[in-house]
Amino acid sequence: MLSKYIAKELKNPSAIVGEYVLAPLWNKRNSRLHDCVIEKMTVESSDKILEIGFGGGRSLEIVSKLVTDGIVAGVDISKSMTRYCQKKFGGDWDIDVKCASASELPFDSNCFNKIYSVNSIFYWNDVEKACSEIFRVMSAGGVLFLCYTAKESLQKKKFVKNGLKLFEPCDVKELLLIAGFENINTTRHSDNKRKYYCTTGSKPA
Repeated sequence: MLSKYIAKELKNPSAIVGEYVLAPLWNKRNSRLHDCVIEKMTVESSDKILEIGFGGGRSLEIVSKLVTDGIVAGVDISKSMTRYCQKKFGGDWDIDVKCASASELPFDSNCFNKIYSVNSIFYWNDVEKACSEIFRVMSAGGVLFLCYTAKESLQKKKFVKNGLKLFEPCDVKELLLIAGFENINTTRHSDNKRKYYCTTGSKPA
């Protein structure tokens, strides 16, 4: 029962759990993964960047400070996380935060030259459709950065048995190839909590 509740909250957090528990937890626990992606993106001031599954908003905050003449946007399927980040990034922050799923991105085609996601692929309802949507909203020559915890570091967790999808790098590569991405590459990393991967792929120019 507890593992089912945890899995449900991780996928789509309720207001109290999301704002007061998961937002700060995700920001801290996934910080190394966020930093890995941001380093690999080599963010430029004019970039147009989208994050899928922004959670507590840690990386959106960092990226927005680097993008001064471009666009920074984020989507998350959780209404509570969206409200949390809309309040967090209100006022002077120029970040477009929307509540939406990865498989139905509320943007026109060819909008972003860089798209990234940290540990959210596990919760996408239709991963193949999500990859196609990412391909659609990405501009020609743009690059996708997917960072995700290794299967071996997650498969013993009890909540994984309640709907969490686990991926090997070969699975992610196949999904990106089907969507139309090329130049797919995966690097392996680790911190004191887990092993994780960062898979990149580009949309043909």
